[in-house]
Amino acid sequence: MADNNEEKQPWDRQKSEPSGSYSLFNEFLKLGPLRTIPKLVVKLQDDPDFEDPPKKWALEKQSTKWKWRVRAEAYDDERILLERKELEARAHERLIKRLDQNELEEDKLHQAIMDTLNATTTGEFDKKGNPIPFKITAKAYAVDCFSKAKKNSSDSQRLDYGEPTSISNDTVKLKKQDDKEFSEIKDLFAEAEKANDDNSDLKEVD
Repeated sequence: MADNNEEKQPWDRQKSEPSGSYSLFNEFLKLGPLRTIPKLVVKLQDDPDFEDPPKKWALEKQSTKWKWRVRAEAYDDERILLERKELEARAHERLIKRLDQNELEEDKLHQAIMDTLNATTTGEFDKKGNPIPFKITAKAYAVDCFSKAKKNSSDSQRLDYGEPTSISNDTVKLKKQDDKEFSEIKDLFAEAEKANDDNSDLKEVD
């Protein structure tokens, strides 16, 4: 029900509308879009709160006087509008989460590509124990360009929906956690590679 300082909606209690009539109108509303006066008669007869429920003719008179059907249609339209907005908001939220997740994956891909492009060796050794040099290939460069293009595409989608191009705070926290785990894994690989180097040096000494 609207406050005194707010504009009354059709489904609110109208000026001079008796509380009893408004109570019956609310019961009419609860029947949903397929509501009818005969359905209201049955509902009131089964409701213990109405010891002496009005007859059908009395309800029809109240319905006509206080424009129940018009007010009920306005109520239904408002509910549909609110439900549509809620669905759109949920869809928008799912889209942003998906964009956030995609951006995380794109960042990981781009970082892995850059690590590869910046590497001087493959991390492997030839039969003599010498590091195998890494050669930048056109394929690796093309994949890097593709990764950047995907990032630009995600930014464009965010701007289309009025969102900032940066990912949300919650996703940033997840990204930091993933980066920490990824860094720990890289450290383990670095230690393993160093151990391989030490073993190779020992072989050369032997």
